[in-house]
Amino acid sequence: MAPEEIDHFTLDDFRLRLDSPLFHRDPGASTVEPVSQLRGLTMESDESGSVDAFRAQLIPAAALPPNPLLRDLTVPNPPAGPPAEEVLPQIDEVELQLLQETLETLPPPVYHLSITPPSTPAVEAELNRLAFVPEMEAPLGPVELPAILTGDFPRVITGEHPVAAPFVPSLSQHEMYSVRQPPTPVAPRRNYADLAASLAPPKRRNGHHPIRRFFGIVVLLGLLGAGLFAAKYYFLDQRWSGEVKPLAAEVETARGLSFHTAVKVATLPALEYSTKLIDVTLGIDSSQADTVAGEWRALGLLSGTFDLSQVGLAALADAPAFYDAGAETIYVVDGLPTDLRRFAIQRSLALALLDQEYGWSTRIAHASPSVVRGTRALYEADALAIATSLLDDSERVNVLTQQQALYSAYQIPVSTVPFATTASNRMALALRPYFDGAPSTTRDAVERNALINDGQALDVRRLVSGVAETAEAQSQGMFFWYHVLASRVDADAAWRAALAWRGDSVSVVRGTSGVCVTALVQIDPASFDGAAGVFQAWAAGAPAESNTSVTAVPGGAIGQLTVTACDPGEAVATNDGRVRLSLGGAPLRAEQYRQLQIAYPQLSPQQLACAVYGADAVTTADERSLIDPVGGWAAVAAHPAADPNAAGCVGVGAIIG
Repeated sequence: MAPEEIDHFTLDDFRLRLDSPLFHRDPGASTVEPVSQLRGLTMESDESGSVDAFRAQLIPAAALPPNPLLRDLTVPNPPAGPPAEEVLPQIDEVELQLLQETLETLPPPVYHLSITPPSTPAVEAELNRLAFVPEMEAPLGPVELPAILTGDFPRVITGEHPVAAPFVPSLSQHEMYSVRQPPTPVAPRRNYADLAASLAPPKRRNGHHPIRRFFGIVVLLGLLGAGLFAAKYYFLDQRWSGEVKPLAAEVETARGLSFHTAVKVATLPALEYSTKLIDVTLGIDSSQADTVAGEWRALGLLSGTFDLSQVGLAALADAPAFYDAGAETIYVVDGLPTDLRRFAIQRSLALALLDQEYGWSTRIAHASPSVVRGTRALYEADALAIATSLLDDSERVNVLTQQQALYSAYQIPVSTVPFATTASNRMALALRPYFDGAPSTTRDAVERNALINDGQALDVRRLVSGVAETAEAQSQGMFFWYHVLASRVDADAAWRAALAWRGDSVSVVRGTSGVCVTALVQIDPASFDGAAGVFQAWAAGAPAESNTSVTAVPGGAIGQLTVTACDPGEAVATNDGRVRLSLGGAPLRAEQYRQLQIAYPQLSPQQLACAVYGADAVTTADERSLIDPVGGWAAVAAHPAADPNAAGCVGVGAIIG
């Protein structure tokens, strides 16, 4: 058909014959029978008039009968009859028995159930979804997967008909879904939870076994001893100065003790040294000088002005070095000769050694002046005995010579207060014979926890009696009252009255008229009358401006004397300026006691001490220097020999068998 002949399409043009061959699939089909011509549909062939012609060709469908409505139907309900009875099947017993026998002879049935596996796309989709789910932290190791069922499954028999088993999906067996093998780690990963458990503190073992404890203590003590030795050798000994270290070693050997710490040695000019000497030994500084001067002038100890440096300078010859316990320092005056400097430093080192060993400075820190002077005299006596024992004869001569030369070298004046000068440098002489030649065990027994007053230090009878003595907080002591009496009366009379001292209490008041002193002195009743007479003689020698008075209060266990006096001023002479024994008869009686100990070792100390206090008087000729000449102290020979068997001394104390 030519294109120009086509004016419009008909319905036949859209019908397809299914029995005609397809020319593009069956080669040669176009040659067997003619093929229907295909017409092309273009916009030009679409005319509006052909629509009506096309609708005329359509075959109208047959009309369907209308559907009846349910509301128009009427269904009659039959009358309800009686319920039918349940009819149970009746099985003959013979038939049932035959059926059971037949079933027993048959083999058990085998059921084969074929389950169609899920499609591969569904499984792949599920695997892809699971691939993007975050994995949980799991311990290393092979991944355990549940068994995958891929075959047929048996049926589950319930009742009369078999029922299929539950569906179990099976994964694809493709290699891309095989189990992934984890790579072999180069180093095993550390589980820090297990590591924390391994770091827990181990359980403490029971260390209470006696043998283990014993050896542990031995090792500990060994280490402690080695540490102390190393500390002393490398630390303590290294702190000693080059000059002092060998001197300290000699003192340690002589006394049998060791220093705990090194002691510093400082050198001072003469005037500075003198002031510091009085400040440390007597506890007097510039702020107290006026009050102390008024007290001493009222009682006759001082006449005129009070100069701390001059009083200390007067004591320099007997104390060119001293130990300051508070500062743990030894002060030495500048410019001392070699041998005298060596002796003075060793004397002070010995006192420091005794302080470190026995702690005497701590015990007297808050004691009364009487106890301070007495206790210090005890340890200074041992220190003086140690230093003297280190001198040979040639050194002894040199020290005595150099000591006398100090008076001219330093222009040492006569002391205006012999009490203060003696208290600062010579108290050791009262007890030095008590330690001369005594073994370390005897010294230790005396000095361990010792605390005595100056009455015990000056009177050896009271020292060896074994009776503990106490002193008032403001007690000035026996040594103080001896110098008060010796300022106006004879030295022997003052000494005998002082031996009767049993205690005192001194009060100093400073008013508009000056300083006044009130004292209550306790006297031994056996010597009360003699002592009271000496005090009255002393008061009679006082200047009228001082208003001095002594009132006796006899009776009672201990007699009492009340003393009152006021400062007459610097222009009034308060004493006669006579030379007096610095320590009374104490050095003489102590030396006599030592000689009796050597001659009568079998007698008790109490009997020997009683024997040395005879009727012979003491004079200024009995003054003793710190260092005796090579031939010894000659003053003892000028006195009668003490007799331990004299009346009144026999049987005193126990006899040493």
